[in-house]
Amino acid sequence: MKKLDKNAKILMTASIMGILLLTSACAEKRVREEAAHEHAHSLSHGHMTSLEQAVEQASSPADHARVAARYEEEAAKLLKLAKRHENLAEIYEKTDNPKMGGNSARHCRSIAGHLRQVAQEMKSLAAMHRQMAGQ
Repeated sequence: MKKLDKNAKILMTASIMGILLLTSACAEKRVREEAAHEHAHSLSHGHMTSLEQAVEQASSPADHARVAARYEEEAAKLLKLAKRHENLAEIYEKTDNPKMGGNSARHCRSIAGHLRQVAQEMKSLAAMHRQMAGQ
């Protein structure tokens, strides 16, 4: 009976990991597709993205406050994505499958660290624009 329990546990873990990886892959694919679409759209129309335009055209305190808010939104998205990768790392560390263990967790933690670093840079840019807005 123990062997059946272990096999059931392995099957359940593999199923959960498969669902998480598929969900993560689909979400990341969607983000890449949206970014590619925005980039292609801006190139085909010969103009910059809305954030680039907002930064270039920022001249009033209200403009700089809007730019700061955009950077803060981007930082929040990055921190949320970093948390997802930390969660994946924890799942990888708990798995009984040696092929999905250590390296995968290390990769996820590395990605999470990079995302947090970029989020911090976004927050610094937001603070700079808040300062320009007189806030």
